[in-house]
Amino acid sequence: MSEEQPADVPPATTDQSRDLDWKRPHPFTALYEVIRIGRSIVFLLIITRSNVFNFEGITESVVIIFPLAGALARWLSTRYAIDDDAVHYRRGVLWRHRQIMPRSRIQNVSTTAGLAARLTSLVEVQISDASKDGDITIRFIRAEEANRLTALLRGQTPSRALGGEPHVDDATAAEHGPFPPTTAPPVGPPVDSLQVAPLVELPLGNLIRFEVTSSKTVKAVASAVLLGLIAIGVVFSDRFDLVIADDIQETTGDLSLILVILVASSVGLPLIAGAFLPIERVLHLGGFRLTAEPDRFRIQSGLITEAKIAARRERIQLLDVKRDFFHRRLGVERVGFATADVDSLSQWDINLLHPAGPHDSWRSLGVEAIGPLQLDTDDLNQVSPKTRRRTLIRMALAAAVEAIIGFVFVPLITAVAVAAYAAWAWYFARTRFATLGWARSADQLLVRTGVFDHRIVLIQIDKIQNLRVSQTFFQRRLKLASLMVSTAGESSSSHVEIIDLDLEVAQRLHDQVAERAGQTPINEIL
Repeated sequence: MSEEQPADVPPATTDQSRDLDWKRPHPFTALYEVIRIGRSIVFLLIITRSNVFNFEGITESVVIIFPLAGALARWLSTRYAIDDDAVHYRRGVLWRHRQIMPRSRIQNVSTTAGLAARLTSLVEVQISDASKDGDITIRFIRAEEANRLTALLRGQTPSRALGGEPHVDDATAAEHGPFPPTTAPPVGPPVDSLQVAPLVELPLGNLIRFEVTSSKTVKAVASAVLLGLIAIGVVFSDRFDLVIADDIQETTGDLSLILVILVASSVGLPLIAGAFLPIERVLHLGGFRLTAEPDRFRIQSGLITEAKIAARRERIQLLDVKRDFFHRRLGVERVGFATADVDSLSQWDINLLHPAGPHDSWRSLGVEAIGPLQLDTDDLNQVSPKTRRRTLIRMALAAAVEAIIGFVFVPLITAVAVAAYAAWAWYFARTRFATLGWARSADQLLVRTGVFDHRIVLIQIDKIQNLRVSQTFFQRRLKLASLMVSTAGESSSSHVEIIDLDLEVAQRLHDQVAERAGQTPINEIL
């Protein structure tokens, strides 16, 4: 007689007993795999036809058929399924890979479609959690199937009202204390985002003007022009002609070639880079549309490769505002909302990104994303006044060696340059002290950094993962410290530094924020 299982131990389950509805990606995936390995096939064909190696018995048909068979096998072995608790995914022929992602841990559901995929109504679906290597990528499925998956993953997602906590009755509060369970009843049917007015819809002309006037573009073009003028001046200066020109002309025979090389390397490459930056951004963010729904944000963007993202509001870690020097003159800013996701889309700064909003629009968008804002820039505390002294010391040491060498060869020009640099350093130190700032409320931390390109970050304290107090050599001498604050995720938006606090202030702020962040259960953070 077999032993009976205890009543409180559920029997082991298998894929067959659970009767999962396994599906394959679209057959176009096999063709994509063939295209992806096309370069390898061409390389192998070249090797087999060369006389360097002896590949007797290996024909071109074998070289072609073997990779094609591998691509077909990968497609046949790839499956996905969704049940009430998790997303199931498996792939691999020789090395089997099986993955189960709990639906409660899903951060974003994103879709991308290149030009060829859009012509065939296919999309690539990426289901992301907060881990670095945990994303599930289903390549490719029909757009209708992608919409069905997105709606299915939303169907039983806990929802939380903007700016508030989930409702907890008295009995639950008495049983669980200050940290009640975070489960909530299923939300209603998904909202059709096409029927909801977009929160942000950016005209292409505004995006082009925004990107052309971005600090990166202007800096690239300005540096190209400056370097070009310096190169031309050096080549045609009297000192250059008298001392170096004859020797160069003897060795190369053509001084004009040297000029062409100098100007091309100094001007051409930065100009090309400056022109490419706005083009890449416009292609990536063209057609930007941000729609706010009761429980999440939806984004659509891209002129060639179309990307769509659905991110849950309760997963938002922080609000990130960037104001370039030139954009502040135009009265616009870039607003982003970072989740804990670490997929490639987030690292491209598309995740909940508002590319060109009017100045101070971050306040209204912040309320839409995380609820009532407890802090504003008027609440910022200045960092320690000693930061001006540290900035001046750092800039002086950086220029000291060049100044000493300059005084030996061209003392008059160096003296003028040193005087101009000293004035610049004094202005930079004052501006830096006036810009840096921080503020803290019960649940939020506000930080402003940058000197000419400002960045404002509003962090949910219960989302903070790591705090660190650090000191450089000069900070230790001045009894200063910087506080590093990190949330989950791997993008640049997930980290911010409060620079040059008095050491006691930095330690006290560290302890207070760490204590408040530690009061939130891990299941609420994730």
